[in-house]
Amino acid sequence: MSARAPRVLVMATEVVPLPGLSTVGGGVRGWTIARGLEAAGLAVTLVFPVEPLEALAPGLDPDAIAAARPHTFSWADPGAAIRRHQPDVVVCCSWFLAAQLGPCPVPLAVDLAGPILLEFLYQDRAKARAFAPLKPRGLAAADFITCAGERQRAYFYPWLILAGFDQGDLAARVATVPISTAPDSVAETTAPQHGEPSILFAGVALPWQDPLPPLQATLETIERRGSGTLDLYLYAHPEHSRGVRWLAWIREQAQTRPRLRLHEGQLRPYAELLAIYRGADLAFDLFARNPERELAFNTRTVDYLACGLPPLYSDYAELAGPIARYEAGIVVDPGDPVEVAAAVGEALDEPAALARRRRAARRLVDDLLTWDRTVAPLARWCATPTRRTRDTQALDLAALLPPTPTTPTTELAAAQAEAAHWRTLAEEREAYARHVETAWQERGAALAAGEAAAGWRRSPWRSAFRQTLGDRAGRARDGQRPA
Repeated sequence: MSARAPRVLVMATEVVPLPGLSTVGGGVRGWTIARGLEAAGLAVTLVFPVEPLEALAPGLDPDAIAAARPHTFSWADPGAAIRRHQPDVVVCCSWFLAAQLGPCPVPLAVDLAGPILLEFLYQDRAKARAFAPLKPRGLAAADFITCAGERQRAYFYPWLILAGFDQGDLAARVATVPISTAPDSVAETTAPQHGEPSILFAGVALPWQDPLPPLQATLETIERRGSGTLDLYLYAHPEHSRGVRWLAWIREQAQTRPRLRLHEGQLRPYAELLAIYRGADLAFDLFARNPERELAFNTRTVDYLACGLPPLYSDYAELAGPIARYEAGIVVDPGDPVEVAAAVGEALDEPAALARRRRAARRLVDDLLTWDRTVAPLARWCATPTRRTRDTQALDLAALLPPTPTTPTTELAAAQAEAAHWRTLAEEREAYARHVETAWQERGAALAAGEAAAGWRRSPWRSAFRQTLGDRAGRARDGQRPA
């Protein structure tokens, strides 16, 4: 009799693409991890937060919402999902969610699909400061870590050390699981039939992504050619899109430039969005370079490739190498408008080459980015999960903070003594100034008319000194011989 497959609870952070539901990157990530683990023979339950589902409910099919509710948990008590489903192992798709869980009763894997704190810095620095202390806490709860790319793996190493991981244990406890898609090649890779070529840009408008300079170069190229459209399927998320500035320019330009077509509104169900991708000729996937973009492994890029849609892709990103090798898109410097314009012209002028790129895009996915291949390291760990031994000698955040001095150092003592000296001198001079001011007021009020008053008017400060310090001192100050 074969051993029972471990029960795995996968906890996503956004709505997952169940039938009829729209989703964003966090939901797709949880979905693909769960489907990959299922393909590896594990018994998987996938859950996601109810709060974003309720936020999307007014624009979605009520039956789809009702069918999804049993698969949800509440951010107010995410640990309730563990108590309800009684898994053998938990895969949590966020360090923030892991920090909210509290002590996990079973082995815990934490998936890190992107540099979230860097995203927050572009959105709201106060939010980044508030969340930063939770990151080491969430990572410290993990027994196993996955991330979406090799660059991310290097980025997360220091964070894991700060969370108390032993650096000698990192190689065995951290695995790369790229953003992935279904293993069956169902995408239609033949060129769509329509009058003019369509360049598509889709997704949530995010403040850490700046597409504007290459987008302007792309639009101007289309306009000069007098052929083609730039179709933008963008969504302003109530939380993630706070701080986006470039969307206002697009909205304004769409009013007067007919080749720029903005399709803005509610998030579309995931299957409908993929059908739109398959109907375009070229995907726009170019963003100004910044630290977050260098580390990102975009869900939308993998979706474009899976649909046989070749992207215009930034040359600095991790997927640039595979896309260039497979000729599955066109890799350019997004900061060079001349290079962007040339790439757009090349793609639209050579339909046969573009058709080859469509086939190559799906071939890249089939070779490298299907979930049955990518999830293997996590599946192996989930099949025989182990708890991480907490090393009391491991370097952690507290160890890096300077100790509070109990006795002042020589330099500190000297600085304190000098400060005390100047403070005393300042107090003495302030007291003397008050003394002179008082003398001015008292003697001025008391002097009568006559020679004394005339002397006061001629030289009030000298007279005040004489009255206060004595006539003898005043004469000495004037250079006169004492009487």
